[in-house]
Amino acid sequence: MVTATREGDAATRPPAPRNAEGPVRQAVAVGLGALVGLLPLHGVHAPLVRGLGRVTGLPPALLGLGPRSTPAMLIPVLLLAQVEIGAWMRHGAPHLLASGAATTVTPTGVLMDLIAGALFSGGLLGLAAGIQTFITLRHRTGDPVFDALAADAGRRYGDGSMTLWQFANGKLRFDPVYRDALRSLALPHHGTLVDVGCSQGLMLALLAAARAAPPEAEPVPRFQTLVGIELRPRVAAQARRALGAAAIILEADVTATPMPRADAVLVFDVLHLLSADAQRRFVDALFAAIRPGGTLIVRRPMGAGSASRSSAAPSPEGVVRRRDQANAPLPDARRMARPVRRVRVRNQRRQRSCAWPARQRAVRAAPSLSGRARALC
Repeated sequence: MVTATREGDAATRPPAPRNAEGPVRQAVAVGLGALVGLLPLHGVHAPLVRGLGRVTGLPPALLGLGPRSTPAMLIPVLLLAQVEIGAWMRHGAPHLLASGAATTVTPTGVLMDLIAGALFSGGLLGLAAGIQTFITLRHRTGDPVFDALAADAGRRYGDGSMTLWQFANGKLRFDPVYRDALRSLALPHHGTLVDVGCSQGLMLALLAAARAAPPEAEPVPRFQTLVGIELRPRVAAQARRALGAAAIILEADVTATPMPRADAVLVFDVLHLLSADAQRRFVDALFAAIRPGGTLIVRRPMGAGSASRSSAAPSPEGVVRRRDQANAPLPDARRMARPVRRVRVRNQRRQRSCAWPARQRAVRAAPSLSGRARALC
């Protein structure tokens, strides 16, 4: 990862806020919700979840993940599968394979098979979902402030499906780009931020959590306006639902939409989808939209089977050029003239860091970035 680090740090930092629900209780809620979602009580799942929440004290949003994750069109198939699983458990063979099934099947027997199959399948799914949730939420990055903000951001996706909630919480904790962008890549602490290709809005949710942190908490970026741009309608709707009034989500093609003025722009895993010429035009448009002194942070894959690399550069002078294994280099950095305090290269997979001398300009590092990084590590 390439970082342009600027001066200015805080000395004394208070501890991060605690989470309202621990990983064990959240894992139990998700697992119990998965069991409820597979019970053949379709139509009464919502009041059942509310009742369980009152009795157990578990968060209703997480209890409802399971019931909300079952598509209505799959309910008949699910009921049939549960009947067959129950028959296999009770009689040693499913109805479709049992000899003489037409004469032995009774309504009471089918109901008992359905209950047995639902409890068995729901129990397995609940156990798997609970274990996965516990492993995800127990993960720590070593930065308690980021861990607390990631937990707050992940809660925004509790009103969606279990798949979306698991994805959001796992991605925030295990993908290092979110922590690096928030804590290491010299984001300004005010103004407007635009996330280009924001997907489900995970980075925006993280920044919204940072903005809502207590004033006495450790200094983190607190943008007044958060804007996300996403092309896919379904994914944009997921981001809009999770963020609500905390961010503006635009459903648009970033290559054909005028960029709003911003103090910081994030472009994660987007540039490699564009041709070399489209990349140059797109990045030029980004620089035109960024206010003087703002920041552009870019991440894209380095090739199949390789780690990703991110670059942070002051604008509008240019962006650090990398000779990596992706389909085309970013626009040349020869126009970059502003000195930076330090240029740090970090491989996100190996977590190795190096630094050039403090007075070196980023433009000098750009033409041979990968070679210099290997030499200095």
